[in-house]
Amino acid sequence: MQATSGRNWWDRWFDFIALYYAQSGGKPYIADKQATYDNQAGRDVIGFLNTLFEKKWTVYDFGQDDPLVTGKVMGAVRGPWDISRYQQQYPEILKQIKIGPMLVKDKQKMPYTFADGKGLVLFSHSKVKPEAWEFIQWVFSQPKFDKRWVELTGMPPARADLLTNPLFTQYYQDNPYAAAYAKYVNVAIPPASSSETVEIQRSMTQMLEKTVFKTVTPDEALQQSAQEVNALLKP
Repeated sequence: MQATSGRNWWDRWFDFIALYYAQSGGKPYIADKQATYDNQAGRDVIGFLNTLFEKKWTVYDFGQDDPLVTGKVMGAVRGPWDISRYQQQYPEILKQIKIGPMLVKDKQKMPYTFADGKGLVLFSHSKVKPEAWEFIQWVFSQPKFDKRWVELTGMPPARADLLTNPLFTQYYQDNPYAAAYAKYVNVAIPPASSSETVEIQRSMTQMLEKTVFKTVTPDEALQQSAQEVNALLKP
């Protein structure tokens, strides 16, 4: 399987962080300006990845080719944004793909996962803050805009009722792959909010590389990463 998504810092959202959310029951990996992933859930995740590498059931970097398309792997972490790409470029392969939950050590009914959340910025020096805030509230209070959003983008809005609200019924009946992702929106956690995101996840990348290339043990790599992040976030 494709256990790691690549060498870039942002790839950590789709391997270590997503797996950590699942294994920890949705606990944060950064809290109160401290790294919190040097715990049993973190050790379970890095240990799982280490086992995959040791058994040669995965490799660290598959290069530019999508290993699901080339047949090099039987499973990988993918997001709802990949649906349209597969529909356009690999429709026959998409027919063979099944979408399921994140992997966890012990069976869970609905494991948590990663939400690739986006946000809006309202500048403090704006001269129209009240009007802008009123507009934002109006937009996000209208379910019809959520419906239009998913129709235009294929991305699920942050709602827990996507598969039960009649407003979305027809769309998800017509788009079963999108429905498979919508099932997990209620247990999808956004990334930690930090101005040091890039450096935090570069440390996680180094943690994975230390594990892959066995410069230290997996637990030591995890501990070193948490220590680096704590030093980075120290006031």
